[in-house]
Amino acid sequence: MRKEHFQFGDVNFKWGDKLSDIKAQLPEKDTVTHSYEESYMPETVTIKLSEMWSLKVAYCHFSAADDDRLIDSIWINIPAQLFNRQPVIKKLIAYLGSESNYSSDSHYCSGNVVEHCEWIFDNCVIGVSMYGGVREEDDERIIGCLSISLSDVELLDSLYSKPIRDVEYKMADEVDISTIQSFQTQQAQSMRRSKEREEFPNHPAAFVIRAFDGFHKEALFQTPLAVQSIITESEV
Repeated sequence: MRKEHFQFGDVNFKWGDKLSDIKAQLPEKDTVTHSYEESYMPETVTIKLSEMWSLKVAYCHFSAADDDRLIDSIWINIPAQLFNRQPVIKKLIAYLGSESNYSSDSHYCSGNVVEHCEWIFDNCVIGVSMYGGVREEDDERIIGCLSISLSDVELLDSLYSKPIRDVEYKMADEVDISTIQSFQTQQAQSMRRSKEREEFPNHPAAFVIRAFDGFHKEALFQTPLAVQSIITESEV
């Protein structure tokens, strides 16, 4: 089962929306944008939110790799006033159904997660982590965090990898095999590792890596198949 749409107060969100789509739905005074000089840091937009799935909250945070990339992560801090953890999880079960995964820990301190639940859908994962004590994060005193994360590699591929492949196929037809020079390397080449490869075991590793490379603006053209067929792993 997929979960495509979410309602965050006055904001109607669907997977594929960008940060600009969130800001367009609210007055400028009701949104706060955080950008970072470091390219690996995501851009975030924060909005005020009083309630989510019957939980009393204060803010909702949307995150994207850049302002022209889709939102792939959303989180809502659970205020410290909701110190009794069990009703939080019960309220979420009432809205989302039985959890897919549950874990707990008896070591109570603010740096530890004492309860964690996940609801796994075909295109996203909703999770809640309850802490063993009060934390100070995002200028809030919180006791837990509700997160919604995109897990739709096909969507990323269609938006950010397929356009590259279309150009790649046209260029591959123009390759003149007779002009190729190969060079020996000291070590055999291998596909680089990435945490996303383990997250999508039902997809070819190359497909997953390309989708996320495109999403993070690290798209590269692959070696044409005609060239791949005449070189070894120790040649470029």
